[in-house]
Amino acid sequence: MTLEDLLKIEVTSVSRRGQRVSETTAAVYVITQQDIHRSGATSIAAALRMAPGVHVANFDANKWAVSIRGFNDRFTDKLLVMVDGRSVYSPMFSGTFWEVQDKILEDIERIEVIRGPGGTMWGSNAVNGVINIITKHARQTQGGMVTAGGGNQEGASGSLRFGGGGPGLHYRVYSKYFNRRDNLLASGERAGDRWDVLRGGFRLDWDRGDKESVMLSGEIYDGDAGGRFSLPSRQFPFQEVVRGDAALSGGHVLGRWTRTLSDRSSVALRAYFDTYERTDITSGQRVDSYDFDAQHEWQTHSSNRLTWGGGYRRNETQVRGSEYTFVERERRHTDLWNAFVQDEWWLWEERLALSAGSKFEHNSYTGWEVQPNASLLGKLTPSETAWASVAQAVRIPYLANRDLRANLSAFPGPGGQPIYTSIFSNPESVSEDLTAYQAGLRTARLPRTSFDLALFYHSYDNLQSADPETPFVDSSLPGSPLVIPVVFRNNRVGETYGAELASTVQVSAKSKLAANYSWLRVDVRAKPGTPPLDGNAAGHSPRHQFHARWFQDLPGKMQFDRAYYFTSAVADSLRRPYHRVDCRIGWNPSAKFDFSFALQNMLDNQHPEALGSGFELPSETGRSLYGKVTWRF
Repeated sequence: MTLEDLLKIEVTSVSRRGQRVSETTAAVYVITQQDIHRSGATSIAAALRMAPGVHVANFDANKWAVSIRGFNDRFTDKLLVMVDGRSVYSPMFSGTFWEVQDKILEDIERIEVIRGPGGTMWGSNAVNGVINIITKHARQTQGGMVTAGGGNQEGASGSLRFGGGGPGLHYRVYSKYFNRRDNLLASGERAGDRWDVLRGGFRLDWDRGDKESVMLSGEIYDGDAGGRFSLPSRQFPFQEVVRGDAALSGGHVLGRWTRTLSDRSSVALRAYFDTYERTDITSGQRVDSYDFDAQHEWQTHSSNRLTWGGGYRRNETQVRGSEYTFVERERRHTDLWNAFVQDEWWLWEERLALSAGSKFEHNSYTGWEVQPNASLLGKLTPSETAWASVAQAVRIPYLANRDLRANLSAFPGPGGQPIYTSIFSNPESVSEDLTAYQAGLRTARLPRTSFDLALFYHSYDNLQSADPETPFVDSSLPGSPLVIPVVFRNNRVGETYGAELASTVQVSAKSKLAANYSWLRVDVRAKPGTPPLDGNAAGHSPRHQFHARWFQDLPGKMQFDRAYYFTSAVADSLRRPYHRVDCRIGWNPSAKFDFSFALQNMLDNQHPEALGSGFELPSETGRSLYGKVTWRF
């Protein structure tokens, strides 16, 4: 894509309607299909490394810690992730299990990454950002496609997809399988975190002229993900590392209907059902989610556009405990009702736009929550825009805040009696609150060059804490151990602030250079009169990140693509910064065949990117060689 093409890309995740990136009042970055293909990424999480302000840490061979603007952790809970508008967060911890989020990467049209709150449009948990993975219209995937790949780390993978249809009606069906081998430990030993998943699905698109469209999609998957767990024991040494597999299965059905009522009015309805089941050595969980959403867009005047709507979501959860975890209520359901309104006015000869709106939600934990926003957009020149916004967002409590007890660690006490450290839920948990101030500038004044700068200041209240309380003897456990309770509270406040810069240079018709830099400061502190900070109060996020990639077309239908990543040390935890260099060579002898070879993490044999969280222990990311062939027919 040329620089002009990139500037004209439309995104839908900022205001729930199509807008050019240059006309949005948010820090937006679009990862295109071309970016994904030429990066050599083999997973959605790996592709997100290309976006500024996004921290992606490889936890082990099948898990990732992904966050925007701080607070990164294996169980990040301030980022909303969607696939075609379907929320994939788990109500167990208000985050995303990345090990079950996958697609045939060739079927992804783009990934829209919004840094900053999106609560007015998307509701609770869209606190620090929104990621929307948008797949291609079935019309764009006609015919057949077969892919096959393998490598020292990725193992074997393959996919099969076929699309067909007639005038106005198109479909595709697909299946994908992959097997990923174990990562390594610092000792060089294999970590036992292999990963394999088989999935299959379909998408149907029915376009009734230019005014009405229907989309229906669905998918099922089944697989296993290995891991290492640090578990308490009743015998010396009282803490042991155990390897075990998590059984993963689930599926969804999604339907969407849109209709243009007039030149100034349109309506959209969306509904889906999503289910997943996950079982490992520490617990078992099943979650069924039902979601319905409606919106109406109305251009009341040539300079005014109103978008409003509402929806309902129901989560039904079943949780099974173990000798390490205990649940107060094995079955629970929660309801979330919402309504939103957003109005936009164009002023001063359509050179200045003012937007304001709010989301109104009622949830089963904290009742009513309000998430307003206001923003300004100024067109300084035809190739330069500036914007500023202020918004509020919330992260509502999740199930583990309310119904869970976990015995995390054990150590010997007097006379060899075990002492447990246990985390306790808290029925009084409240929502975490964010007030965010942002400003940005986009310019393409220089020939073949664009710059996108975003500045932000986030202020948080009622951040979750894990506070120790008075020890007690627990006679309900074997041996009546002494228990040191750690209870979920909301006794932290803090700020984050920083800057994000992205630039693209169209070096020539056959060469493009893209680079971005992110600077982040996180300051979290205890409220007066509360216990001091726990070890993970601010998450694990680097202060500096830099990424550059150079895509180059060579004679003979060859491609030579290079990427460099730098991630600074994470204070008090991962003290070593790491550098990463990836290289990809591609060959497209015809429209039917595509061959590629990728070498990733060229600079070192292995390095750690994440810290343990809860029971789970991380492994190290190693050098990877990977080859892939694609045949279209």
